[in-house]
Amino acid sequence: MAIKALMAKEITPDEAVATGAVRIEGAPALLERFSEVFAI
Repeated sequence: MAIKALMAKEITPDEAVATGAVRIEGAPALLERFSEVFAI
């Protein structure tokens, strides 16, 4: 449910990565952009 929390702005991208809720490969800035574009 980390993706939903991220999209709902319940957690920030930095929090999601720091807690291990999400893992990213590639540019970390794109996770921030993802959360903005797909906000619910």
